[in-house]
Parts: sequence; C-alpha cells; structure tokens
Amino acid sequence: MENKEITIKENIVYNGKILDLYSDDVLVTFNNHKTKREYIKPHNASCILVIKDNKILFVKQYRYAVKSSILEIPAGKIDAGEDPKSAAIRELHEETGLVSKNMTFLGSFYPSAGNSSEEIFVYFTDSFDLDKQNLDENENISLIYLSFDEINEYYKKGLIKDSKFLVALSLYKLYIVNKGKN
Repeated sequence: MENKEITIKENIVYNGKILDLYSDDVLVTFNNHKTKREYIKPHNASCILVIKDNKILFVKQYRYAVKSSILEIPAGKIDAGEDPKSAAIRELHEETGLVSKNMTFLGSFYPSAGNSSEEIFVYFTDSFDLDKQNLDENENISLIYLSFDEINEYYKKGLIKDSKFLVALSLYKLYIVNKGKN
C-alpha cells in the first residue's frame, strides 16, 4: 500500500503577501491515524545561474529572515499567470540588468518539502546583453562575479549558503559540463 496522507480539512492560519500558512487535518493512510500537518504555501520561484568568463554571478542582498547580507544567485517569485522561464528572464533583468539571449532549463527542486510546497525552477545562461537594474523599492542588490576558486574559498568560510546556488551548480555540472561524456 502506498503511504499517502489525505486532507480531511484545510485550515488557513495566515494569508500573506508572499506566503500562506496552513494547519491541515489529515488522515495517514498506512495506519489510519488522524493528525495535523503545518506547512507554508509560498509562490513558486525561478533562479538563474549566470556564467561569464568562467565566473558565476552572485547578487548580494540583506535577508531579514537570517538577519544578514548573503550571496545568492538571481531569483524571484513567479507571478500569477507567468511561466517559470518568463519569471527567470524578468527577475534576471530586474535584479542584475542582464537581458538573457538564451536561457537553458536545468530542472526544478523543492527547497524544503517537509514544511513548504515551494518549487524552484533552475535556469542557466551565458549569453546576455547588459541593460540597467530595475530593482523593487525595497531592494538593494550588489553584483559580484566569483571564480570557481573564489567560490570554493567563500564556501569553506561559510560565506555561501544559498541552496538555489548549490542545486543550480549541481544541475549545471550534471547537464552542461558532463553533456556528451556518458
């Protein structure tokens, strides 16, 4: 028998601008046990791994949830009615001023499936034109290109913790670097 959980009652606890919080009543089918499942439903997102001259582009911005400025790859939520690739193209332009000429889909992942329904779609580009940033009112983003050696050092020092980057780099190595090696 497949291990499933059936929603008995969906209970929204909080309805917010970027996410909703639920505390649902569910039935665990393998043991017929009733329990609660708490989770968030944020918007899905797209992220972009940008490589130029053997360097990866990072955006540095303050993240309130971790009370720190962190290095991330460009990313953002997918708006209602928008497809993941269009969101990636839009977010890349807004955050970095880059206009992608060719974007390659690498895959998608759930960053925290235990408590969130969010799915992040991963793209790669190495072909783009330069325009100007178009930041949201409360965004303050600086751009940093790091070589693979610099990334290694930053990671060892705990300065890179962005899961989007770590997944994107893994997918890039699997599908772009190793292409044709199998």
